[in-house]
Amino acid sequence: MTASSHPAAPSRRTLALITDEEAAIRALVGRIVNEFDLTPVPAGNELAALSAVQAHRDDLACAIVGSLMPSMDVVVLANAIQELAPELPLILMSCLPPSPAPGHSAPRLFGFLLKPFIIADLRAILRRLVQRDPYSSGQNG
Repeated sequence: MTASSHPAAPSRRTLALITDEEAAIRALVGRIVNEFDLTPVPAGNELAALSAVQAHRDDLACAIVGSLMPSMDVVVLANAIQELAPELPLILMSCLPPSPAPGHSAPRLFGFLLKPFIIADLRAILRRLVQRDPYSSGQNG
């Protein structure tokens, strides 16, 4: 068999979108996703988050979305991300349990972290993520 006759291996999803308006939260979550061999893609607002989903959709293992976005409700942002990438696992970080914004449905969540969250809880969600998806990384968890 020649090299060209081998089927292409599925691409590994190695990126984790981290959206939160607080730089300290993005940095902390970024260090934690690195533990799972995922590369953080930080986004400080909803426009950066949506642009990152469009640019990196095939490489994203998950989207971690924090609350307090300046001009878009976190649930509205979560729904917008899922419209662009319906298969993308979504982890929501919020001070309140998610509830649909008027005129919007509740997002399908892979995980939810109540802020202030416990780091072990984020690690548990990421461990579950990388164990379920053979194309995301996650040898260390």
